[in-house]
Amino acid sequence: MTTSDSHLLLGLSPPATRIQIMEARRRLSLLHHPDRGGDAALMARINQAADDLLTSLAQDGAATAAPTVPNSGRVPRTVVVDHPSFVIDVLPVEAHEALSLAVLSIGEIMEDEPPYVVEFVLTDVDGSGDRVWCRAEIVPDAGSSTVSLTSDLSHPDQIERIRDLIVREINSLDARS
Repeated sequence: MTTSDSHLLLGLSPPATRIQIMEARRRLSLLHHPDRGGDAALMARINQAADDLLTSLAQDGAATAAPTVPNSGRVPRTVVVDHPSFVIDVLPVEAHEALSLAVLSIGEIMEDEPPYVVEFVLTDVDGSGDRVWCRAEIVPDAGSSTVSLTSDLSHPDQIERIRDLIVREINSLDARS
């Protein structure tokens, strides 16, 4: 699928921002997701179009090279986006619940917009004792849910540590049930 086809399918005009792409995918998933009576093939094309545009943004550096965020006079932080970060093989409502429970065991939920967004704070991710802001966006994806993480970090590679920590907590919840 070409970039112009992706923009057309999502109803966006180029150049679209990461937020616009995510909002378009979310808006269209509410209309066309198979769990809501929509067409699975169309939903797969919508997801592919959004993924292609987000990948293009990441390759251009627009999604990952965000400006630094001040952090109380300490080490400058950078907003880092990990898209897609991981997949949970349940629908968004259940994925949101699992993600919220996992976050509560390792951090503090700041804002909750079920079933698509959880904003939270983790403490001591990098061993400095600093609090790290994170946002998890949950997107329906043909019977499962794709989770993308955004965070302000002093070292961009720490997003992988956060992802692994969350996945480990979700897996431990699954093992307890």
